[in-house]
Amino acid sequence: MKLSPFVKKTLTGVIIMGLAYGGYSYFFKKSSTTASFTNVETKVKKGNIENSVQVIGTSALVYEQKMQFSQAGKVAKILVKEGEKVKK
Repeated sequence: MKLSPFVKKTLTGVIIMGLAYGGYSYFFKKSSTTASFTNVETKVKKGNIENSVQVIGTSALVYEQKMQFSQAGKVAKILVKEGEKVKK
């Protein structure tokens, strides 16, 4: 039985790819069925729990008001002190 050159090349390619996949599976893939667990024992201690987050960036006040005026000039008097509550 004589095979055409196309069939020979196709069969050769399939065999090479099968061998390559088999080698990859054998050497590089790890079995997912094996799992190892470590038993850790410790004593319970009374203490405080601290919950904190550290971030890098800028922060801004939620209710910060920026003052803008339509005319340039100087402030003549300040009638309230910092931190005082004012009514409209």
